[in-house]
Amino acid sequence: MQLWLQDAVASDMKWRIIPMSLVLLNMVVEDYFRQTVDVRKVAVLGLLLFHLSTQPLYLLLLRWGSGLIVFTAFYSGALHYISRDRVSKDFSLDGDTSLALAFLPSFACALFVAALIHFFGYAFDTTLFPEINSFLLLFWAFAPRAFCLCIAFLIGWYLFHGYRYIWHKDQKYAIVEGIGFGDVLVLPLFIAFFGWAEFSLIYTGALLIHLLRYGIIRCFARKGEDRVCP
Repeated sequence: MQLWLQDAVASDMKWRIIPMSLVLLNMVVEDYFRQTVDVRKVAVLGLLLFHLSTQPLYLLLLRWGSGLIVFTAFYSGALHYISRDRVSKDFSLDGDTSLALAFLPSFACALFVAALIHFFGYAFDTTLFPEINSFLLLFWAFAPRAFCLCIAFLIGWYLFHGYRYIWHKDQKYAIVEGIGFGDVLVLPLFIAFFGWAEFSLIYTGALLIHLLRYGIIRCFARKGEDRVCP
């Protein structure tokens, strides 16, 4: 296992975490207030992460590509299609305003917690990682049959949701994103940097934080408000 500030980053390059952190912080603030992600900043963040990593380039690209495929599948499956006259009614809080909740702030909080765990010397990779690795090794033992099944499933998934998208767009339906496309671009970069095992734990923490934020908004937002903290 690779600890993200120990083996994942060379000792003489740890200071370069600062510009990467500043870029990520800027993206988090922008996503929180505007629910947008600048593609140019995604490119800069990717270059910084790839430059920081001690992993070979081919492995980073393989992780990034697999992450992009998986999260694009999530994105396509989370699209909602509704008639335009029902957009404000079906995707609103108490029937008045739309509720948008940025995911990057939740992911940044999970990263911060993971960093604290590392800095305080806790063995972040000694409990769940072996089980995750065992699962991955078991999955790999069934390759290439399992790999072919996954490829076939993904092809069918993309064909089905691609047809849904084209049909609903031709029928003038409003297309509402269930997952922001900016998240699809950003998260695979951290899959490339951390690896699937480490990323899965951080992502799980981010989902829990995101659910907590959503629960707070649903409980305390008043009628007519677009959003409340956090």
